Amino acid sequence: LKANTFKFSAPDSGQAPAESEPLPEAPEPKVPTKGIIYYTDNEADASIIQPVIEQLVSISQKKHLPIVTAALKRKLDFGVKNIYFPSLKRGMFAQFQQILSALENSTSDIIFFCEADILYHPSHFDFIPPQEEVYYYNVNVWKVRWSDGHALKVDDLKQLSGFVGYRDFLIRHYKKRIEVVEKRQADLKAANLGFEPGLHSQPRGVDDYPVESWRSQYPNIDIRHDKNISKNRWTKEEFQDQKYTSGWTESTADHIPGWEGAYSR
Repeated sequence: LKANTFKFSAPDSGQAPAESEPLPEAPEPKVPTKGIIYYTDNEADASIIQPVIEQLVSISQKKHLPIVTAALKRKLDFGVKNIYFPSLKRGMFAQFQQILSALENSTSDIIFFCEADILYHPSHFDFIPPQEEVYYYNVNVWKVRWSDGHALKVDDLKQLSGFVGYRDFLIRHYKKRIEVVEKRQADLKAANLGFEPGLHSQPRGVDDYPVESWRSQYPNIDIRHDKNISKNRWTKEEFQDQKYTSGWTESTADHIPGWEGAYSR
């Protein structure tokens, strides 16, 4: 005992000591899926509609973005699902119902709204909305007059044709929007809701969720013709509020960045 020669050791089991199991790796965050809804009243000229559809189909295939279509007069023949409302009359309320139906029939997380008279640049679909309960508008857009190719842009043009958001959030919005219209039982112009979610606060609008602008690398082209639902304005004097003319720039379709040489008439 005085020699203090004791030492302790584990009994020899004949097996190598067990190694500690590695901690499980944290799962990678889910990347939200993207899709397109395309809604139309079937009124625009075929010479306008066809290039728009061909551009969207090409983008859909290259970027793997499924398209759900919602039309009025006749069912369309492209995309993964086609809905139509032959009994609905062209107008704001019909458009709301078309949009809601297309949203409900899509399975994508993020939805890009696409219209029949907008030429979309592929860079438009690169955007991922950072927040789920915010309305996002791509304000990089040029208006082009179909008759002569005259082009116009302003700094912060928010339009439904450049709208994107999360599907579940937008379904809730459009259900409420339709409910508001039905309760008022009035002409939609009197209801004064406007087309664009988030741009009108209550009581004029539907809700008070925030709105944010973003800009794609290259602009979309809004083709202006004689059957647009929204009004055409080509001079500053036509705007009651001059803040909507900030950054007023005029050019021609052939000189729009990303679209050089694309306009032909």
